[in-house]
Amino acid sequence: MIAVAALFTMGALVAIQARTNGDLAVRLGGGLSGGAQAALVNFTVGLLFVTVWIALRPSERHRLGVLRRVVADGTLPAWQCLAGLGGALLILSQAASVPTLGVAVFTVAVVAGQTGGSLGIDQLGLGPAGPAPVTPRRAFAAALTLAAVALSVLGRSGPSALSPLLLFCIAGGVAVAVQSTYNGRNGKAIGSTVVATWLNFVAGTLGLLVVVLVLMGAGHPMCPLPGTWWLYAGGPMGVAFVSVVAASIRVVSVLLVSLATVAGQVLGALVLDAFFPVAGQGLHLITIFGTVLPIVAVLIAASEPLNRRASDR
Repeated sequence: MIAVAALFTMGALVAIQARTNGDLAVRLGGGLSGGAQAALVNFTVGLLFVTVWIALRPSERHRLGVLRRVVADGTLPAWQCLAGLGGALLILSQAASVPTLGVAVFTVAVVAGQTGGSLGIDQLGLGPAGPAPVTPRRAFAAALTLAAVALSVLGRSGPSALSPLLLFCIAGGVAVAVQSTYNGRNGKAIGSTVVATWLNFVAGTLGLLVVVLVLMGAGHPMCPLPGTWWLYAGGPMGVAFVSVVAASIRVVSVLLVSLATVAGQVLGALVLDAFFPVAGQGLHLITIFGTVLPIVAVLIAASEPLNRRASDR
């Protein structure tokens, strides 16, 4: 229950992070270019934050040596160290889409990708906690979240309702499910969720740096960074999220991690869009209904008896 409560809190934090990164993207010019710059800033601040954390803890500095050793002997495949690219894709979609779609629609789109991706990962047994085969109840819960995306889109007006950004956000959800899985496996191999988090931010920062450089080469200039301090809070929020998920996913299924964070995300998104809406985008009744549906899906999937999942392994 402690892990579930922590994951729920991290989900709510992601909703706040989405608004923060979206606002930063607008300050940096908006669109894909502003979103990429905001995402890079987010990951860079997060990387600095967790690097200082490791530097102040001798035990974590020792684990950096363990990381080098397990990569060198093949215990930890080198490609697995790129898990942070999944988080980079999520933050990029977050920063680029929230100013247009709002936090609630962004959240249900990510939920769809995250839940569907988690079901597939659990079925394949890729998570550190082992396989959790798809049951009719779990499959129905995933389908319900997809229905929520459609309802949320219907609740909007204008061209943004059919924006390709929705598909981008769904892809970001799948990417974060993959990221969570391999961050958990990395943490298990290294013996430290903190170093796994650091590795996540290294990969994500480098990936986003490449994206920004490509956009600059295509004629999109870098904008000066704003002086508003809270716009940079997304980095530490990301560190907290990645660390808690990497620790929790070692003992529970990928789907359960996703569902717990989803519940926090949808409630946090509703509160933000209700009291601090994106300019020109109100909170529609059908969007509220579409955002509540994932919570129902959480309850349905969470009611799956643990002993049944264990017996399926």
